[in-house]
Amino acid sequence: MTPTSTRNARPSRRSSPARWAVDFRRALRRHRRKLAILATLAAVLAGLTALAPPRPDTVSVVTAEHALTGGTTVRAEDLDRTELPPRAVPDGAWTDPSEVVGQTLAGPVPAGQVLTPAALLRHRARGSGSVVAPLPLADDRVSALLEAGDQVDVLAADSQTGKTRVVATAIRVVTGAIPGAHDAPGTGGLVLVEVSPSTATALAAAASTSVLSVVWR
Repeated sequence: MTPTSTRNARPSRRSSPARWAVDFRRALRRHRRKLAILATLAAVLAGLTALAPPRPDTVSVVTAEHALTGGTTVRAEDLDRTELPPRAVPDGAWTDPSEVVGQTLAGPVPAGQVLTPAALLRHRARGSGSVVAPLPLADDRVSALLEAGDQVDVLAADSQTGKTRVVATAIRVVTGAIPGAHDAPGTGGLVLVEVSPSTATALAAAASTSVLSVVWR
């Protein structure tokens, strides 16, 4: 036999399609337990995904990063954003912090509270027929005791006649003493109150001629 015929008689090292199929079946038999486990895990995961409830929609609203004092100007670092379900969002809740920054709070705001127009002075009285008016008091110790939500009567003492009269009754305090409204003790304090337009006019007239004070109800 010639060398050429000997080389032709050698079996090819390349696997034929039949050989490949045999090897594949053997591999399947060797690893069938592992494959069964993987298939079972895949089925379980698919079932859990199908049974899981859909993720609820949320609304991003503006909240207080920390407790805020009434009468202060809101800064960017005072605000946070919180995701809430639509049903938990109050009417008119702010969604853009830039619309709140620079505005004055109408009252104290606890940490985490959703900010709404009612929390801001410029928006509080809209639609209610009332206005927010400044109330200058003669005694800063009295203004320091006032808190948002207090209901008071306003008294005006005429320095010339010595007579005292009631200027307004049962008005609601919007903010306590505004920081920086007076420079030294004894120079009085400024608070904000929610009143009707006519009462606001009466308070302004009384403040120009008399010394104002309040009594709590």
